[in-house]
Amino acid sequence: MQTTLYLTKAEQALFEELQASLQDGWSVEIEKLTYKDDAERRQVRLDLMNIDDGHLEAVIAKCGPNCSEEELEKLIAHVDLTKMSQKDLWEICFALGPVAMEYLISKLLIDAKTDAAIEGIMALSHLRHDLLESLQPV
Repeated sequence: MQTTLYLTKAEQALFEELQASLQDGWSVEIEKLTYKDDAERRQVRLDLMNIDDGHLEAVIAKCGPNCSEEELEKLIAHVDLTKMSQKDLWEICFALGPVAMEYLISKLLIDAKTDAAIEGIMALSHLRHDLLESLQPV
């Protein structure tokens, strides 16, 4: 089983605030990759998104072409990721981009109460890391 979380320094600080039993057995690697996102790139990714869940699609549709990262984060804060299909989760993470995923990971770290929550955070951190790798200039 994978036990490494790719976290930013701010996320690592949140992880270190968790009770010791939740930190036990996990290692943290600082996420060093970055990506400068903008509204045009984000809108292209949103346009390419293919979500199966109609409710989720309606939530995302509220974010128009000039949607800021903050507005997008507010919209996704009300989405229950645990009930999302794996396909839709991959789609939404790609569409939101690594910056919004940082918001999600931070929110999940703040709310983490179980090992299962940490496993989910780990999976998202790996997904973000892979996405960051794919967005790096060649």
